[in-house]
Amino acid sequence: MATSVFISSTSRDLAEHRTAVRESLLHAGYHPIDMADFMARAEGAKAACLDEVAEADLFVGIYAWRYGFIPKGSKTSITQQEFDEARRLGKPCFCFVLDEKYEWPSEYKEEGKGAELLAKFKAKIDAQLVRTTFTTPDSLARKVLSSLARWEKEQHKLTLEIATELLSGISTMEQAQQMITDVFEERGIEYEIDKYGGYNTTFGTTTLTVQAIVDDQLGLMVDFRADLALDVDLEKTPAEVALNLLAYNWTSPMGAFAIQADNGIVWYSYKLPAALLNPEAAFMCMSYVATIADNLDEQVSEMFPTRPRRRSRL
Repeated sequence: MATSVFISSTSRDLAEHRTAVRESLLHAGYHPIDMADFMARAEGAKAACLDEVAEADLFVGIYAWRYGFIPKGSKTSITQQEFDEARRLGKPCFCFVLDEKYEWPSEYKEEGKGAELLAKFKAKIDAQLVRTTFTTPDSLARKVLSSLARWEKEQHKLTLEIATELLSGISTMEQAQQMITDVFEERGIEYEIDKYGGYNTTFGTTTLTVQAIVDDQLGLMVDFRADLALDVDLEKTPAEVALNLLAYNWTSPMGAFAIQADNGIVWYSYKLPAALLNPEAAFMCMSYVATIADNLDEQVSEMFPTRPRRRSRL
C-alpha cells in the first residue's frame, strides 16, 4: 500500500504550490491527501481535515503569509489545528515555509491579528522542527520529495539496525563468506569465485552471483544478483528505455534493476543484511532471485528488442 501524505496549507494563496506537490507525490508512488479530496464532506471542514490527518502516514505543512480560517469557537486556524493534531498523534511532520525574500502578491499577505497569529505559529514550528524554505511550486515539490526520500532512507536504516540487533548472527566478512560457501558446498552446487569475491553459478537458465559486501549506510550485506541481459549497447539504447527499466524499481516489491555501463550488463539485485541470514535462508534467496530473473526476462527483452532472448527452462 502506498504511503499516504497529508498536505496542509491555506487555500487560494498556495493552490499552485499544493498542486505541484500533489502531482510530484503521485508520480513518486505516494498517496497524497489534500483539501480537494474532502472539502465537500458533510461533517464539516475541521472534522474532515483532522480525520484525514489521523489516517495519513506522513504530514506535509506548507506555509506562506496567510494564517488561515479560524472556525467559530476556536482560537487557532484549521491550518494550525492540522499541524497540532499531527504532532499530537506523533506523525512524521515536514514543514516548508515561504522564503521571506521571495516576492509574493500583497492580496495574499495577512495583516493585523492574523499576521500576529501566523508569526506565533511559525515560531512554534521552528521550536519543534527543522523546517525548509521554498519559493516556486517546482522548488517546493523537489524539496518535499527530497525530504521524504531522506526520511524513508533513515527509517529503512533504523529498521535494519533494529532487526540486526534482534537477530544478530553473522557480523564479519569472513563469517558471511563462509556462510555463502556452505550454501554451495552442502548442496553440491558448482561455483567460481571472481576477482571481486563474488560466488558465480548457473541456476537453471540464470547466471547468479552471491557476494558479501559492505554498504556505507547499511553495513554488511549479502547481494543476490542475476544477469538479465548481456552486451547491451547503451550508446544505441534510447533514453526512455533506460528510464522505463529504472521505473520498474518503483513497482518491484523487493530488489532492484541496474545497468552496468562498463560491460553492458543488465541485472536484478536483491540485498539482505548478512546478520539476518543462515545457509537455508540464503539458498531460498538464491532460488527467489533466479525465479524473478526468469519471470522478468521477457519484460526486459521487450525493452531491448535487439538482444537474443534467454532460452526457456526445459
